[in-house]
Amino acid sequence: MKSILHVLLCLSFLAPLRAEDEMKKWIANLEKNAAQMEEMATDDGTIEILSLYPSQLSKPPVDEDKKNPETKEPPKFHSYPVLNRAQVTDPKVKKELLTELAKSIRASIPTDGGITVSGCFNPRHGIIYAKGEKKVELLICFECDKVECHDSDQEKPRGFTIQSSAGPELFNAFLDKQHVNRDVPEK
Repeated sequence: MKSILHVLLCLSFLAPLRAEDEMKKWIANLEKNAAQMEEMATDDGTIEILSLYPSQLSKPPVDEDKKNPETKEPPKFHSYPVLNRAQVTDPKVKKELLTELAKSIRASIPTDGGITVSGCFNPRHGIIYAKGEKKVELLICFECDKVECHDSDQEKPRGFTIQSSAGPELFNAFLDKQHVNRDVPEK
């Protein structure tokens, strides 16, 4: 009995070390994601911004000409209906959008040892980045500050947090300037 208590006591001291290691990995991944956005911002890859309908269950308000003629459904981006899309052709705008995303990722890096977790994930924005065979697709929810990243170099999608004050306005201003319909969250 004494040896079992001894083992449990030893293990209880290891748990915080494991949590600290996991936190370091989390922070390293956030930094890696931010660096990837900065690299994408300045290279010759293309990006397209998508306006998404955040529900996979209800019918989105999509113009008939945007629907698939066979299924009468709007196109989907990782199961989310696409309301519209716009190609980013100006390199300055591309850099501004992706640099803001990188700043938002870095701003979410915890400085107090804690991680904030939200539950909604209602992505209203998507990004498609392409350069040769490389493709990165992002679903962004500015309501809960989460991003889901599908990278052609990785087997599984990865998720990460952002902390943005300018991001939604910047992305929405771009979409509005391109006359792209978008879903506006209820307040």
